[in-house]
Amino acid sequence: MATQLGFYIIPGRCVQCQACKVACKVTNEVELGPQWRKVTEHWSGEFPKVRNIAISYSCMHCEKPACRDACPVKAITKRESDGIVVVNQSVCIACHACEKACPYNAPQYGRNGKMQKCDFCLSQLGQGKQPACVSTCPGEALGFGNIEELKKLTANGTVRLPGSTEPPFFIVPAKMGATPKEYVEAFFKRV
Repeated sequence: MATQLGFYIIPGRCVQCQACKVACKVTNEVELGPQWRKVTEHWSGEFPKVRNIAISYSCMHCEKPACRDACPVKAITKRESDGIVVVNQSVCIACHACEKACPYNAPQYGRNGKMQKCDFCLSQLGQGKQPACVSTCPGEALGFGNIEELKKLTANGTVRLPGSTEPPFFIVPAKMGATPKEYVEAFFKRV
């Protein structure tokens, strides 16, 4: 594979405005119902020491996508050029095998019954732009890049989301009020 794109989040900058979700829906013309991008939140503690952990996420575009491996008709592929996982709706038989296999609840189904999900805003990338969720985030909490560059962030305490599918998703510590480990634990409680 030439490269693998991935997302990162700086949770301490997320203001839970949901702009990333709205931008995703508008840019990709996602119908009412399916959510290609989600914002999960986890509350912990007791008053007056209450903590809210929020993480915006979408399809992880895993290095080893379980959805692709589960698809009986090979409607899901991983692009060699950038590692983006895409679905060919004309091939999809709406069997929901990908939905059951994905540990991140990324596969969504709309009115046509076919699977749909984040495609990293391929139309935007093709024009040299950022994914809509990244460019719209007012707190600059979301970012993306080549996984080799993102792996370098781990020297600063950044944590890669663990998992057998090897998701290229990184949690960057920046005055976030919780440790990266706490964010990972909260994420898996809510997904």
